[in-house]
Amino acid sequence: MRRKTIFHLIALLLFMMLKKDAFAQQADFIITNGKIFTMPAEQLPATKCVLTMIDGKIVYEQSK
Repeated sequence: MRRKTIFHLIALLLFMMLKKDAFAQQADFIITNGKIFTMPAEQLPATKCVLTMIDGKIVYEQSK
């Protein structure tokens, strides 16, 4: 199980680097619309960011 979780994390980080999204590379943390550590790797590209925080401030929040 641990190996699968590490694989998902690596896949997400690679996806974010390939997008070259400056916020993704500088964020304190993000909240996504899915459980990125338990979903199949094929679903990671469809995952959307719901909230991004940088330097303790919300810089992106998905509108409702």
